Amino acid sequence: MAGVPADGLRIPVSVYALAKDLGLPYENIRRRVKKLLDAGVCITVDGGVVIPGATVVRQSNLDLIAETQIATEKFVAEAGRFGVTAAQHYRPPTADLPKQIIRLAMNYFLDATTFTAKGMKVDVVAVLVLRAINMANISHVTHDPALAVTYAGMEEILPHEARQPTSVYSVGRFLHLPYETARRAVIRLEERGLVQRGPKGLFVSPDVVTRPDVLEGMLYLVALTEAYLKDLARVGIAYRPNPGSPG
Repeated sequence: MAGVPADGLRIPVSVYALAKDLGLPYENIRRRVKKLLDAGVCITVDGGVVIPGATVVRQSNLDLIAETQIATEKFVAEAGRFGVTAAQHYRPPTADLPKQIIRLAMNYFLDATTFTAKGMKVDVVAVLVLRAINMANISHVTHDPALAVTYAGMEEILPHEARQPTSVYSVGRFLHLPYETARRAVIRLEERGLVQRGPKGLFVSPDVVTRPDVLEGMLYLVALTEAYLKDLARVGIAYRPNPGSPG
């Protein structure tokens, strides 16, 4: 990939700073960073660790960038079909479009995850597990066009009896997490009242979705998503059903 910055231009980050930003124990992050170092994904430099250019141009990373671009384009198109578009901010793409997309996507993911973690007073792993449980609970609705529209608004909450429970095993497998890591995260979520365990599995109660702190967080995430769509439009990805027309 052309235009990869030299390793000397990369700003190192410490394990402590990563742990603080993600709200995870230092030892957890230290072990994960060590695995990345052992795999050659990161390298140590004065001041911390960096992802070197050699990692950026790995075929596996290039494949990830291509997959992220496809997923991003689908996300933008789906948002557009629900009436959320930033077409007025569209600019023609440049040669570095794939790099811009992966940068914006990762920033959006981290911002959304860390904000949710702080707002709900849990760690980022628990946030991912919570999201996976909720997705499993309502996946049959999101894949049904009619039901998806019915429950699209923030006031229309899918009732408890319509939610499909899931298991710790399924959540761990979906997120590529060890079973024990997923199990401990579920316990933390249960202690916070964010997840309930029923006879057939785990579910996010409709009561959680209507909590004031959750509603406030959803409004922030809506604003964050709108800003993300604008940033994508500025680098050349926007929902434009009639690209020849103004706006």
